[in-house]
Amino acid sequence: MKVFRWMMIVPSGVAAWYVVLIVGLLSTSVLDWFCPPESVESGSCLAPWHKSALDAFITTFTGLSAIAVVLVPPLVAPSNRRQVALASLLVGTGFATYFFATDPTGLLGPYAAAIIGGLVGMMVAW
Repeated sequence: MKVFRWMMIVPSGVAAWYVVLIVGLLSTSVLDWFCPPESVESGSCLAPWHKSALDAFITTFTGLSAIAVVLVPPLVAPSNRRQVALASLLVGTGFATYFFATDPTGLLGPYAAAIIGGLVGMMVAW
């Protein structure tokens, strides 16, 4: 059983990321419900508040995914939970930094949310 739990550390982090991603994507459709019909053009909401609200959703769910990625693997690990949480934080920070470095325009908010969310997850796991 221990070997299986160790093998499931990485898949559990990836699964946690996907769960938050899917919930976040489904949540953004809620914004479209509030879009007035006269602001919809070709299926897209062009209301002035929509882009800011969408950016807020993206930033929020980026932070939540970082928390999940740092918290879930240590829950699966049979031992060394702090080290697993630290490794998750470092790997997640690496991914966030890579995505930010490839195209920093408009990604500062989600990048900061990912770093802060990871640190919050680390504090909870510690």
